[in-house]
Amino acid sequence: MQYQRVLVLRRTQCLCLLVVVALQTARGNQPSTDPPRDLSKYYWKTGPWGDCMGNSCGSGGVQTRTVWCEHAENWATSASDCNHLIQPLKQRSCFRVCKGHRHMFQWRTNEWGECRARDSDLKSALRNAVECTSLGIQERNITCIQRTTSSVMPDGICEQFFPKPQVEQSCEVPCPQDCVVSEFSDWSKCSTTCGEGTQTRVRNVLLPNLHGGRHCPELMMMRVCTNIPPCREQRRHTYYIKVGPWTECREDSKQSKSSRSSKDSEDKSDLRVTASYKDVTKSEDKEDKEDVLDRPGVGYRVRQVRCMREDGQQVSLSYCYQGDVVDLPPTYESCVMPQDCQVSDWSPWEPCTLTCVSAGGRRTAGVRRRTRRVSVLPSGEGKLCPHLEEKEGCGHDEDLPVCPRYKWIGGAWGKCRVDQVMTRQEWKMVNRSGCGGGVQHRRVFCVQAGDTEKTPVPTSLCGGPVPPSAQICTVPCPEPCLVSHWSSWTSCTPLSCNGTTGSRGYMTRTRSVLNSDPEKAESCPPLSENLPCEVQSCYHWHVGEPSRCLIVDTTQSCGAGKMYRTIFCENIDGDDVDDEYCQVLAPRPKNELDCHVACPNDCVPGQWGPWSTCSKPCGSAGGRQTRTRNIIAHPGEDGKPCPPKPDLTESRPCNEWGCTKYSWMMGEWRDCKLQRGITYSPPNITGEGKICGFGVKSRKVWCMKEGGQQVADKRCPENMRPDDRMDCTVDCDRDCLVTAFSRWTQCPDNCGSEVTHQTRHRYVLQHPTPGGKDCPDTLRERRLCENMQQCGAYKWKTYRWGDCHLPPHPGNENNRQQCGRGIQTRALSCKDEKGESSAVWQCLKFAGPMPETARNCTLACGEDCSVSEWSKWSRCGEDCKGQTERKRKLTGRSRKQPECQDESKYPLTEQEPCPCQKSADYTPFPVGNWSDCILPDPEAGGPLNFRARLKRKWKGDCGDGVRYRAVQCFDHRGRLVSPYLCSKSGYIQESCTEVCPSDCRLSNWSPWTPCSQSCGTGKTERQRWLRQKPFNLGRRCPLLDSSNMVTEWRPCSRGCGEYQWETESWSSCSLYSLGSQSNCGDGVQTRKVKCVQVSRSWSQVVDVSMCDEKTMPLGAKLCTLPCPGECVVGEWTSWTKCPEYCVPGHARERMRLVERPAEDGYGACPNRTEEEACQENRNCFRYHLNVSEWSPCQLPASAVCGPGVKTLLVQCYRGDGKLVDKDLCIQHGAVGPTVTEEPCEVKCPLDCQLSPWSVWSACTTSCGADGMQFREREILTESSGQGRPCPPPDNLHQQRPCVAKPCFSWAYGPWSQCLLDGAECGHGKRVRDISCVQEDGTVVEDDLCVWKDGPNSDILTTAVILRERPCVVPCPGDCWVTEWSSWSSCHQSCVNGQPQGGSGIETRSRAILAQPSSGGNSCPSDVYETRKCTDGSCYLFEWKVSRWLGDERKVWCQRSDGVNVTGGCTDLSRPATRRLCIPECNQPHSFCKQGGICGCEEGYVEVLSTDGLLDYCAKVVIESNGRITLAPTKRVNSDVEDSPNRRSGFSFVNENGELHTWVYGAIAATSALIIVLVIVIGIACVRMKRRSQRENPHISAMNGSVKSGYSYKPSSRSSRSSRSSTSSSGSFKPIANAKKPNGNHRKANGKVVIKDHHVHFSPSTVPKKSYIERYNADMDT
Repeated sequence: MQYQRVLVLRRTQCLCLLVVVALQTARGNQPSTDPPRDLSKYYWKTGPWGDCMGNSCGSGGVQTRTVWCEHAENWATSASDCNHLIQPLKQRSCFRVCKGHRHMFQWRTNEWGECRARDSDLKSALRNAVECTSLGIQERNITCIQRTTSSVMPDGICEQFFPKPQVEQSCEVPCPQDCVVSEFSDWSKCSTTCGEGTQTRVRNVLLPNLHGGRHCPELMMMRVCTNIPPCREQRRHTYYIKVGPWTECREDSKQSKSSRSSKDSEDKSDLRVTASYKDVTKSEDKEDKEDVLDRPGVGYRVRQVRCMREDGQQVSLSYCYQGDVVDLPPTYESCVMPQDCQVSDWSPWEPCTLTCVSAGGRRTAGVRRRTRRVSVLPSGEGKLCPHLEEKEGCGHDEDLPVCPRYKWIGGAWGKCRVDQVMTRQEWKMVNRSGCGGGVQHRRVFCVQAGDTEKTPVPTSLCGGPVPPSAQICTVPCPEPCLVSHWSSWTSCTPLSCNGTTGSRGYMTRTRSVLNSDPEKAESCPPLSENLPCEVQSCYHWHVGEPSRCLIVDTTQSCGAGKMYRTIFCENIDGDDVDDEYCQVLAPRPKNELDCHVACPNDCVPGQWGPWSTCSKPCGSAGGRQTRTRNIIAHPGEDGKPCPPKPDLTESRPCNEWGCTKYSWMMGEWRDCKLQRGITYSPPNITGEGKICGFGVKSRKVWCMKEGGQQVADKRCPENMRPDDRMDCTVDCDRDCLVTAFSRWTQCPDNCGSEVTHQTRHRYVLQHPTPGGKDCPDTLRERRLCENMQQCGAYKWKTYRWGDCHLPPHPGNENNRQQCGRGIQTRALSCKDEKGESSAVWQCLKFAGPMPETARNCTLACGEDCSVSEWSKWSRCGEDCKGQTERKRKLTGRSRKQPECQDESKYPLTEQEPCPCQKSADYTPFPVGNWSDCILPDPEAGGPLNFRARLKRKWKGDCGDGVRYRAVQCFDHRGRLVSPYLCSKSGYIQESCTEVCPSDCRLSNWSPWTPCSQSCGTGKTERQRWLRQKPFNLGRRCPLLDSSNMVTEWRPCSRGCGEYQWETESWSSCSLYSLGSQSNCGDGVQTRKVKCVQVSRSWSQVVDVSMCDEKTMPLGAKLCTLPCPGECVVGEWTSWTKCPEYCVPGHARERMRLVERPAEDGYGACPNRTEEEACQENRNCFRYHLNVSEWSPCQLPASAVCGPGVKTLLVQCYRGDGKLVDKDLCIQHGAVGPTVTEEPCEVKCPLDCQLSPWSVWSACTTSCGADGMQFREREILTESSGQGRPCPPPDNLHQQRPCVAKPCFSWAYGPWSQCLLDGAECGHGKRVRDISCVQEDGTVVEDDLCVWKDGPNSDILTTAVILRERPCVVPCPGDCWVTEWSSWSSCHQSCVNGQPQGGSGIETRSRAILAQPSSGGNSCPSDVYETRKCTDGSCYLFEWKVSRWLGDERKVWCQRSDGVNVTGGCTDLSRPATRRLCIPECNQPHSFCKQGGICGCEEGYVEVLSTDGLLDYCAKVVIESNGRITLAPTKRVNSDVEDSPNRRSGFSFVNENGELHTWVYGAIAATSALIIVLVIVIGIACVRMKRRSQRENPHISAMNGSVKSGYSYKPSSRSSRSSRSSTSSSGSFKPIANAKKPNGNHRKANGKVVIKDHHVHFSPSTVPKKSYIERYNADMDT
C-alpha cells in the first residue's frame, strides 16, 4: 500500500510539472517586460532522504527527497528561479534492508582518539594552566560495514538492527607532557687520528611530547677534537670498498626442488636415527598444519660491492685494489626465506573492569583487554609479531548501574561452651558439666545488601569494622533451692467435720522457697509435711485462765472468795460456735471457781509456773508437759495448811501423734502438648519464636513417706495435693536456615601452585528447634580444578639438522658453490606431556620461544677439516653403571686427510659417567635461613581428645611442627640439578615446637570458714593462692593481694533465737536456820538453767557453748519466807518499757501483789511498786544497722564466670555494741537498704580470636635460593577480661623458603663491531654469542634454559636474528645515523597519578651524526618511533639538587624510577643553581648561605659588625685545660689599605693568633733580658701616656684599650656606610680572645689596625698625623 501511494504521489507531481511547463511556454510566447533575474540570489535546498522503497530486499530500492528553490532571504520561490544545471538529485538507488539481513551488517568501531579540551575560552585556559587537567572529550569513528566484504554502508542500515555505539565520551585532558630524553652518553672517540676530527655524544628519547608539550631537543652534540697531531702525508684521494645492502631473499629453484624431493627421505632418516621421533609423520598427517613446523625454506640473496672515493663518487674497483690481491666481499649468500609472523584474530573484548558506579562518587575509567595468539612464528627477515594484547579505556559515559553495597552479617551463634573459659583443673572439678559464663562462636561473612539468599561474597568487598565472631554467653546454672524453717504444727485438722464425733485428721507444717525466682529453683525438698492424728471432737469448750481470787465478803480482808474464767464453745478452726455443739459432747464447765484469800496465818502457795516444753516431739504415747508452784509462806497456828506436795506439780500429755510424716512429691513438668492450634506466620531469621497454639503440660504427683518411700496417696491429705496438669503455650518450630552457596573459588593461573581444588561454602543463619527441619549435612563443597596448567607439560621437539645449503656462483645462478658458508635448517614440533602434538602457542606460553630452526654452517674447502655435529648422549642402563657417550665423524674429504684424523685436535668421541638417580650420587647443600615453625592444619585428622583440643585452641598456634630450609642439589659433576633428587620435599626438614600459652594457675578454693557471728549476720570466707604465673601469652591472673592470694567472702547469718537459755521454776526457799521455827526467815532459791535448741513444738538440750554466756540467767537467788502474821507479796511483774529513744527524765516501773495481808502488829507490807530511771545502754537501748560494701560476685558452684549475685552485709547493733537480731533494728525503726542482693557478672576471659592462615603466596622468584613464600592472618576479635592476649604483629606473618630450583638463563655476549666482510663501509652485521648458563656461570645444555622473555617480546624470531643484527658503517659522504636505541620502559597515560586505562607507549630513537654530501645516502626523516605496550607505569618527574658547593649547586630532573632525564620537570618549579650575597663574602672561611647572608664554615664562629654583617670568622680553639677560645683570622681582600708609615717586621704569632714554637725557646734562653726590656718599656709607656693624655684623650683611651684587650671603634661610622667621615668620636668593645700587644692584632673590617706595635686608621677615622707618628715612635722605643 505504501508503494502504491508513492506512485500516485509521483504521478501527481508529474502532472503539476507539465501544467507549469505549459504555462511557462505560453508566457514565453508573449513579449517579456520583466527585468532579468539575478540567479546568484537563489539557491537549491534539499530535504532528507526518505526510506529505501522497493519490491524486493537488497539492491534495487529507491530513495527520494524533496528539492526546492529558495531566495537568499530564506523564502521559497519557483524552481525556475534557480539554475537547472546544478539542480540536486531527487532520487537515488539504495539497498533495501529486510529482517534477514541482520547477520550481514555490523558496526565497525575505531579506537578512541586523543582526549582534547572541551572548552577553549581564556578563563578555562588559565584554569587549565594552574590545575593542569580539565574535562575533555574523546571521539572515534563508527562505520557501518558489510561483514563479508567490509564495504562501507550507510549508517541507516545498521541502525535498523543495532543501536549506534557511542561516538564520543568524556575524559580528562592530561597535563601537557614535554619530550623526555635521557642523559648524554660519553664522548665518542675522535673521528680521525690526525688532522681535524670531531667527537660526538648522543642521548635517547624516552617519551615523546604529548598533549601539546615541548618538542624533543637535539639528540646529538658534537665538538672538535683537541690534541690531535697533523697528518704527515696528504693523499690526493682516498678510496673505500663499500658493500651495499642485501636484497630480499630469493627462492633457489634448484635447491627447493631438491629439498622437496629429499624431504621425505630426510624425515625417514630421522626416524631411523632417533626412535623418539617416531611420531613426526603421524603429526604431519594431521589436519592442523600449525602443530608441526616444517623446515624453513632456504634461498639466496645478493648485494653490490663498489669502490667509493672520499667525496662520495663511485669509481672503478681497480682504484680500491691498486695492484694488491685481496678477496672481494661475497656478493651471494644463502638466507632463510622470509616468513611473516601470523597471529590469530583478536578475541572478543573482555568485560570492562568498570561495571558500576558509586552513588554520588566520581566515576573513574575502567579498562578492558583482548588478546590474540601466535599461529606462525617469523623466520628470516619476515615481519616480527605484533603485540598480542590490547587495552583500552571503557565505561566513561556508559549507563552503568550503581555499584551494589555490601555489608557484614553473622551466622547463627554456636553452642555456648563453658570449657573454653575454664582451665583443665576447673573442668575436672565440675565433672565436665560446668555452667555459667562461656564463649560461643559464629561465622562472619560478607553479602550484598538486599540479597535475600544471603549469598557469601569475597570479604574484600566489605569495608568497615568486622562484627565480632565470638562473644560471651551464659549456660544457666541449676539454682539450688533455698527453703525457710518449718512453721509450727497446726492443730489436728479432721478430714471432715460433718458430725460431732471425732475423726481422723492431719497436723501440718509448711516452709517456703527463699529463692528470688522460685520457678528457677531446682530439686526443692517437700514444702509441707503432714502427721496423721485422731480428732476426739470437732468442737470443744474453750476454758480461759481464772482470774485472781476475789473475796466474797468485802468486809473481810481474807477468807472465801471466787475466781472467774471465760467459757465458750469453738470449733476445730478456733471459731466461736453455739454452745449446743459442745453441750452434746460435754456439759459446759463452770465459769466460777471457789478460792480462798490467805489470812495472816494461812499458808500461801505461789502462782503456777509456765508449762515446760514437751518431752517428746512425737510418738504413740506422746510426751508430757509439767508446771509447778512453790510455798511462799508457811501457815501459823490455826492457819490454813499448805496443800500437799503432789498438788504443787501438774502435768499434761503433749504431742500425742505418730512420728511418721507424709508429704506430696512432684516431678518435672513435661513438654507442652498442643491441644488446639492457632495459625501464625513462621519465625523470623533472628530465631525469636512465636506462639503457634495452646496446650497442656503435666507432671507426676505422688505421696511419699519420710525416708523417701512412696506410699498410697490416701496417706497424704487430698486437699493439699498439688496440680498435676497446667495450661501452657506452644512455640512454633524453627527450621534451619542457611545461605546460598558462594561462588567457586578461582583456580590458580600459574603452574606449580599448591592449590589444586576449588571450594564453595554456605553458612547457617538459624539453628533449628527440636521439631524443625534439620540443617543440611554439607556446608562446604570441594572439587578438583579442571584444566590446570602443568609446569613443563609442553616442550619443543627438535629434529636433526639438515644439509648445509650453499648459495649459487656469482654470475651463474644455476650452479651452487661447493664450499664456503651456508645455512642448514631443521624441523620443529610442539609436544605435550603425553608426546602428542600441540599448538604452537602452547609451547610459546609454557616452554618459551621457539628454538632456532636455521643456523650458519660451513663446508670445508680444499684441505680444511670438517666434522659433523655431536650426537645425543647414549642412554644408561637401569643399574646405573657404566658411562654415557656421544659421537661425531669426519665429513667430506676430511675422512682421507691424515691431519684431520688426529683425535687430539678433532675428538670424535666423548664419555661421561652415567648420572644415576640415586641420592648417594647427589650432594645437598643447605642455603638460606630456616623458615618459621610451621604447624599442621588443626582441622586435619580425626577427633581430638581434650588435651589436643587445649593445645589447638589457637587453631594450631602451638605444639609440634616442622621448619624448612632450602637445599641446592649438585650431581657428581658439580652441576646444579633439581633439589628433589636430594630430598623428596625439596627441603631440609627439622622438627620444632611452638610453646603453648600457659595460663595463670590458682589452687582450689579452701572450705568456707564458720560464720563470724553466733547471733545475727556475719561473714564467711574462703581463699585460693597462686600456683603458676602466666607466660607466653597465657591468661592473666586475677587481682592478687600481697600474699599472692585471692579472698572471697559472703554474708552468713545465725538466728538469735535458735539457741536459748531455758530455766525451770524456782525451787522452794531453803532457809538458813533449820530449827523448830524453820518455817520462816532468809534462805536461797535455786533453779536449773540449760541451753536448748528451740523448735516450734519441742526443744532439745545442747551444749551451753551454743548460747551466749553473757546473757545466761541466774541459777540461784536469795529469798525470804515470811513468818506467820507477816505480809506476803508475790513475784514482781515485768518492768514497763522505757521510751524508744531513752528520753531523759523517764523511768520504768514494776509491781507485785499482796498475797497475804499482815497481821496487826507485824508491820506494813513492803512496796508493791518499784521505779527505775531509764538509762541508755543499761535498761534502754538504741539500735542501728551497719551496712558493709558489696561482697564479691558470688558464682554458682559449677561456674568460673558469668552471672552471679553480690550481697550486702547488714548487721544490727545495740547501743552497747552487742550484735543482735536484725529484726530488733527494724522494730525500732532503723532504716536499712531495701535491696541487699543484686545481680552481678564476673567477666569471662575471651581469648583473642584469629583468622585461619591464608594460602601461601606465590614464590617471589621462579628459581634460585632467594625465593620466599608468605602467609598471614588477621585479628578477628581482641581479647577481653583475663583472656589470652593477641600475639604481636610479627607473629601474624609467617615465611618459608621456596624450593631452590636451579636457575638457567641465556647469557648474551657483547655485540661485535660491524662486520663488513673485508669492506671499509656499507651494510654489514653484528654478531654475538648466546649460551645457556646456570647460576654460577657454568655453561650447560641449551635445553635447560627457560626463556624469561614472554611471547610479547621481540625474541619471537629464530635464533639467527638473536645472534645477528644488521648494521651500517657510513662511507664518506653518506648520512651517518646511529642505530636504534633499545625500547624505553612503558609509559602509561595518567591523570593525577592514576592510569587512564588503555595501552601505554614505548619509544626508541636514533641520532643523525652527519648529513650526507652530494651523492651520499640521504638521512631518514624519523628520529624516534613509538609503539603500544601494556602494563605501563605512571612516571612522575621531580627536580633534584646537590649540596651547595660554595655559591653553586647542580640541579637536574629525575624520573620516579631514579633515571635522570632532560624534560618532564616544569620550569616554574626549577630550583636556583646559584646564590648571591651582596656584598660578596670575601672573608676567610666564609661562604654565601641560601638566604643571601654570609656565614662561616664548620669549625668557625661568625663575628658580626655593628651593622649586622659578617665581620670575620673566628676559629674555635679548645685549649689543654678545656677552655674554649676564639682566634680571629686574617682578611684576604681587606678594604683597609696599609698605612705607608707601617714598619716591616716579623710576627710572633701565626694567622690563628697562636705563638710560634721558636718563641718559647727564645723566652727560656733570654729570660733576664726580657725582664730588663719590660722595665724599660714600662717606663716609656708611662711617660707616653702622660704626654698623650694631655694632647688627645682619644689616643690615650685607645692605648689603654689595646693593653686591656679592647679595640677602638667609631660610634656610628663604618667603611661601608660613610668612608668620608672625619669624626673621631668612638667607643670601645672587647676583642675576642684578647692577647698582649706584642703580636699582630687586626680588627678585620674595622677601622683600627694594630700590626707590629703600630696603629693604623682607616680613612674614615684618621686623627691628626702627629698623634700617629708619636704613638708609633713610642712603641718603637
